[in-house]
Amino acid sequence: MALNMAKRKKILLCEFCQESNSFNPGLWGLNKFQAMLYCEGLVMRVVFTLKKSPVGGMLKAIGKSGARAVCGVAMRSGSGGPVEDEVLELFLRKTLAIIEAKGPFDGVFLSLHGATETPAHQDACGYIISAVREAAGRDAVITAACDMHANITPQMEKTADFICGFLTYPHVDFFETGFRAARLAMRKLGGEALHTACTRVCMIVPASGYTSKSGAFKEILDIGAAALAEGDIEDYTIFQMQPWLDVSEAASCAVVVSKSESAAKNIADTLAGALYSKREAFSPELESVPDILKIAARNKTGKPIVLGDAADSPNAGAPGDSVYVIGKLLESGLAVKTLTCVADCAAAEAAFDKGAGAALRLKLGGRLTPGLTSVEGEFTVRSLHSGSFRMAGPAGKGIRVRLGKTAILETGNVTILVCGTPVMCGDLNFFRSFGLEPQEYELVVVKANTSFRENYETLAASIHMADTPGAASADLKALPYKNLPDGFYRG
Repeated sequence: MALNMAKRKKILLCEFCQESNSFNPGLWGLNKFQAMLYCEGLVMRVVFTLKKSPVGGMLKAIGKSGARAVCGVAMRSGSGGPVEDEVLELFLRKTLAIIEAKGPFDGVFLSLHGATETPAHQDACGYIISAVREAAGRDAVITAACDMHANITPQMEKTADFICGFLTYPHVDFFETGFRAARLAMRKLGGEALHTACTRVCMIVPASGYTSKSGAFKEILDIGAAALAEGDIEDYTIFQMQPWLDVSEAASCAVVVSKSESAAKNIADTLAGALYSKREAFSPELESVPDILKIAARNKTGKPIVLGDAADSPNAGAPGDSVYVIGKLLESGLAVKTLTCVADCAAAEAAFDKGAGAALRLKLGGRLTPGLTSVEGEFTVRSLHSGSFRMAGPAGKGIRVRLGKTAILETGNVTILVCGTPVMCGDLNFFRSFGLEPQEYELVVVKANTSFRENYETLAASIHMADTPGAASADLKALPYKNLPDGFYRG
C-alpha cells in the first residue's frame, strides 16, 4: 500500500549550495555561481543524473520509489564570503514560481550547504526552507541534504521534516547523503511514522583537527553507526558547525531519525554529549612554516612534502590571497622546488598584459585578507590560461570549475598558479590541468583543511598542517567573532 501511494507522488528538487566565511571581506555574487553551477529544469536533470552528488542521490531514491521528480533550480559555488542578498532572492523567486506554476508538490527535496549567510540573513538556509514550506504547504514533506559543517538552526529544524548530512570527512558520500535524505522523505510519504531529534552543543572546532577515518570523531560516528546497525534508529548525522561562520544562532549538533521518538532523543543526546566531551581532541597539531620548509629540504624520498595552509583555504571560504608561505620560503634561502597558488586578479592581469615568457616585477597577494601583506619581486610568466578545468574527484568529479584568468608565474624555485578565484585547489586537476604536476616538486602548498587528503595522501611523502594566518585560521580564539553567544566554546 505504501509503495502504491509513493508512485503517485510528485517531488520538486532544488539546490542552493555555498559555504560562507564571515571573515572573508568580499560578497559572493551571481558570477561565482555561474562559474561553477547554475542550471534549471531538464539541464539540471541531465547534469545530476551523471554526477555523484546529493541531487543525484535524491533522483535515484525518487526513481526507486516510483514517484515523479521535477527538477527546479540548481545554484552551487565554491566557499567564500557571504552571498549577496540578490542572489538568494533570485533562487527563491525561481523556486517559488515553480511551486506555484507546477504544484502542488507532495515533497520538496533540497540540497543545501547549511552554513550560508547573506547581509540580511544570517541563517540563509533556514530562510530558504521556511519560504519553501509556506509556498508548498504544511502537508508537503521537506527534506534537506546538507554538508557535515552545516549550522542546523532552530528554524531549519522546525520547518524541515528531515535533515541529513555527510558522514565522511574528507567528504566522499555526496550521493549517499542525498539518497538518505530522499529515502526518509519517501518513507514518510508512504505512511511511515518517523521522528527527528536534534540536540545542540555550543561549540566549534577547527575543521583541520579531525577526520571521519580515525581518532575522536570516528569514535563518535561509530556510536551512531552501531545504533543504526542495531535498528534503534533510521538515520543520524553529527554536524560540526562551520567554525568561521559568525552568527548569533550557532551550534554543532546531532540529528537522529527513528521510528521511536524517545530513541531518537536518547541517541541524539548521547552523540551530542560525546561530541562535547571530546571537544578538546579536535584541535589540530600545527607546525611552523620554517620547520616544514626544513623537512622539505631534507626530504630524499622522491615524493613531495605537502604543506596544508588551512588558514587560507578557499574551501573554507578564505580569499586564498595569502603569500605567507612564499614569504617565509624566500626569507629562508632554502632551494626547495615549490608549487603553490595565490588569488590575485591584478597580478594575473599584469601577466596577461606582458605575455608568456615575459619578466615582470609586481607585488603579489595580500590584497584581500585583512592583516596579510604582499611579497614583491621579479617573476617570469611561464604560461597563461583561461582558468577552466574539470575536477578529478572523488569529490565533485567531472564538475567544471572556472578560476578566471590564470597565470603560471615563477620566481627562483617557486612556481605559483595565480588566478582570480582559487576554488577546489585540493583537487589534483587544479594544478594538473595547467601543466603542473605536483609529484615533480619537493614542496606542494595546498590551501585546504582536510578535503585534500583524499587526493594527496598517496602521492605525498608526508602531510604537515602549518601554523599560518588567514580568514580560516585554526586559532579560533584569535578571530574577531562578534555574534557568537556568550560562553560558546571555540576550540
